[in-house]
Amino acid sequence: MDQQTLLSDTPKNLIEKYRKVLKANNVAFDKMIVFGSFAKKTQHMASDLDVCVVSKEFGKDAFAEMIMLAKYAAQVDSLIEPHPYSPQDLADKWDPLAHEIRIHGIIIQ
Repeated sequence: MDQQTLLSDTPKNLIEKYRKVLKANNVAFDKMIVFGSFAKKTQHMASDLDVCVVSKEFGKDAFAEMIMLAKYAAQVDSLIEPHPYSPQDLADKWDPLAHEIRIHGIIIQ
């Protein structure tokens, strides 16, 4: 890590562990996108790791989807903050968070 944070590992390693946990629990997703301070390289000691999880299965119940993703994220690191998006919701030009993710996000295939 370039800058010391409270994360338990490097963002890259945490994303890979999170990906494996999601797959092991049969959570279908198309891609993950890191955004926020780590994507902008403005992270500080207490920064969380914002991760957009994109799935065609999402977009039906955002709250339930977020809770489910957070439960699996907590198995990896409590500072992973998942954000579920369907491809359609991520493309929504009126959603400010989706815009932030599209502009500054780093796609993890």
